[in-house]
Amino acid sequence: MKILLICKDTVGAKMAGPGIRYFEMAKFLSQKYQVTLAAPKPLEKIHGINFTILPYKKTQETNELRNTIAKFDVIIAQFLKPRLLKIIKKAGAKYVADLYDPLIIETLEHFKHSTPKIQAVNFDFQRYLTLLQIAYADLILCASKKQADYYVGLLSALGKLNETTHKIDSTLSNLLMIVPFGIEGKEQIINCHSELVSESPVHTLGSRNKPAQYHDTGFGMTNSDTTLIQK
Repeated sequence: MKILLICKDTVGAKMAGPGIRYFEMAKFLSQKYQVTLAAPKPLEKIHGINFTILPYKKTQETNELRNTIAKFDVIIAQFLKPRLLKIIKKAGAKYVADLYDPLIIETLEHFKHSTPKIQAVNFDFQRYLTLLQIAYADLILCASKKQADYYVGLLSALGKLNETTHKIDSTLSNLLMIVPFGIEGKEQIINCHSELVSESPVHTLGSRNKPAQYHDTGFGMTNSDTTLIQK
């Protein structure tokens, strides 16, 4: 099974949040799968990793990645442009939308002191982009229980959470998965997993005996280790 992670930020000795998240996910997934991490140029040489790093020019993301995508079974990315999303579907690959940063909400805060026109333009753009990812996604990743509640609302509004998908899996793990942000080390993954699961059930969909709950599975690949890729 071949997995491509597309990071939008620098990967190397010094990394910001997105780089750390994708580097750690690549490390975790490469324990069982053939993983490639695509990251913007320039890239430093990194030793001691079990996955391939693919550099791409950020301003030419679509052109440089469109031929690469068809070689993979699963693509994980935060946000992709419409053309790349269409290529993924045409290739028959699975798209995992990593929406750990709710940019619709972030945009409201970031532009709150701007003119009404600038606020509206940026909000409409981020809303369109987020809803597009959800519409194309086979699975959504988020970073916390509160985010999961938020995305359940969007899934409902778009009709992706409906009587059919709920009947298939009332836990909603066929639609949504919690993957904590920027974790390094097995012990921390287990601790975070325990904390989140102890709050279950966290949603009231389903019957009283089997309420829906969002599963935190480390980096989405524990237990059967197939949840992410067999959808």
